Amino acid sequence: MPPISMGGYMDPHLRIISMMTKAERIKASIQATRERRKFQRPMVIELKLQNLSRKQEADLNRAFLETKWLYNWLLEDTEHRLSASRREHHQEAVDKVKEVPVKVGKTFETRKLHLLGSQIKQEIKDRLKDNLRSLAQLKAKSLRVGKLKFKPFVNSIPLKQYGVTYGLDLERNRVRIQRLGSFRVLGLHQIPPGAEMANAFKVRPSGVTLVRKPSGYYLHVVVYVPRDGGANPGLEHPQPEEQLKPIGIDLGIKHQLTLSNGLQFQYEVPVSKRVKRLQRILSRKKKGSKNYEHTRYRLRRAYEDRTRSWPSSSATPPPSFRMTR
Repeated sequence: MPPISMGGYMDPHLRIISMMTKAERIKASIQATRERRKFQRPMVIELKLQNLSRKQEADLNRAFLETKWLYNWLLEDTEHRLSASRREHHQEAVDKVKEVPVKVGKTFETRKLHLLGSQIKQEIKDRLKDNLRSLAQLKAKSLRVGKLKFKPFVNSIPLKQYGVTYGLDLERNRVRIQRLGSFRVLGLHQIPPGAEMANAFKVRPSGVTLVRKPSGYYLHVVVYVPRDGGANPGLEHPQPEEQLKPIGIDLGIKHQLTLSNGLQFQYEVPVSKRVKRLQRILSRKKKGSKNYEHTRYRLRRAYEDRTRSWPSSSATPPPSFRMTR
């Protein structure tokens, strides 16, 4: 029941809101969010899921598997399964799909979707539609484009709405994911006080992504803070407006990186002996075999370890990094 003012009279603004339909309230909320975003900047915070039990790991692996099944099922017949007039084709809504056929060898078997909520299913469908739309735009520019292929694996799951598909408990350092339960996470202290959580209501970038890496499971959380940096405790003074302007980056041959402000960079990232050895081992494996997949997993882990070993906080660039004018 909406609050009323003194004397029993309702606030005119609240009266207008109460008279709006649900679609009109959603439209007004989206418009208000877009206006706020003009004075905010997005930040992506990476949180790591900690102290996972065997059941939690099994459920997470199952969730990524179900995401792959649903994505491939939608890709099999995009004309009917992504169409707005699916009722005319007697197709069930994506958020109501409970099971999908999966190809096993030369036959198809039915797999049930236990761990994917309705909003996650809708976001998977929207992700596929965005991919198709991007290909259509490239094709309209007379560029040669292929077609989307079935995925052998999926390493990210979109979580659409804060408070529904996921929730954060800053005091207990825990995150709740729909149908997967509660997890202890590391890194919640990175979220600035007063930051606004992002929701996936057509205002990009938005939402949260559950990511699987060789080193574990992570959450990439998008939050919005004021552009002047006032909500970021790491910035003691607001940055000048000139430093906040976007910079264009061009990848070239003569100069590997050229910025729009005139700076040019030459860099070389050395490859470790471990990566070279795993690449040789992978080249001898039969593609598609279990040994091939296991070696590729170890190679991905080696690349990830090398990426994390680069100290991002160091002010001195590595010896293989040169800046020219």
